[in-house]
Amino acid sequence: MHRSPLAYPVGTLRHLTAAEVEAAPELAALARLTEAGWRWRGVALPASLEEGFYRLNNLPRRLAALYAGLDPRDPDEDIVEEAEEEALALVGQHYLLDETVDAIYEALSGLPAAVTVRRPDAGAGLGADHPRAALLAVKHLMQADWRVDAVLDRLSLTASLALDARPVLVTPADERDSEAASRRASELLGSAVRVLVDAHGDLTGVRLA
Repeated sequence: MHRSPLAYPVGTLRHLTAAEVEAAPELAALARLTEAGWRWRGVALPASLEEGFYRLNNLPRRLAALYAGLDPRDPDEDIVEEAEEEALALVGQHYLLDETVDAIYEALSGLPAAVTVRRPDAGAGLGADHPRAALLAVKHLMQADWRVDAVLDRLSLTASLALDARPVLVTPADERDSEAASRRASELLGSAVRVLVDAHGDLTGVRLA
């Protein structure tokens, strides 16, 4: 595998934009903790990955066509339900650029084979036991934005089908709660949080308490 010109380094958020970090409380907390010397065991895939995927495949226009006739301010649930299957298929059948895939695989080589793939601040994620499965999990997260409940929630909040691309976190699957780490992190952050660590005691995630 050739080395990708992209880079998604393990254990840092420095390649994310300030806006990405500030928009997600978990990312903001992770940034403060790593700056304070905590070791984070994870990979952050930036929103630009998702933006590029949608742009490359002309998905905004093609997805919007599936919801023709929908009034975003007063959505007809039947239209949303009827569009779901095609929307999921449309996102699922397209691919990331080879260099993006190479960069993801390169990043995952710094983590255990078994990982959890999720959005920041999401309580649950998708398990994957090898890099190919992790890549598919990233695609599944993108597809989830086009399920009926997600579309209706977005319409109620923004009156628009458009979505904001978001980062994705990949962390070791063997993470667990740590009361001691949670106390220390809460003191440092000035607010109550629940901290997850891996088998080595390295930070993997932060949940707002």
